Amino acid sequence: MGITFFEVQEWERDLLRLAFPHAQLVSDKLTAENAQQYSDTEVASCFIYSVIDEKTISALPNLKYIITRSTGFDHIDTKACASRKIVVSNVPE
Repeated sequence: MGITFFEVQEWERDLLRLAFPHAQLVSDKLTAENAQQYSDTEVASCFIYSVIDEKTISALPNLKYIITRSTGFDHIDTKACASRKIVVSNVPE
């Protein structure tokens, strides 16, 4: 399974690497412009600066699950995700 963490800060790297040793850790935000280089991603974890819209989702054909490391999820087009059966979750509090 291709797991990619976007917007990874330096302080998170060791913890994420320990918990997800095969995941790809990226400091950049996910955008429509760079999404194609992560086309094998099945699970994407992002923060608030990654705008995941229809164009971004279209560039990720294997995407099944988006996890935002924030309480808000207004940066994710949940309607586009629902139409493609992509599950979206956030930090509850």
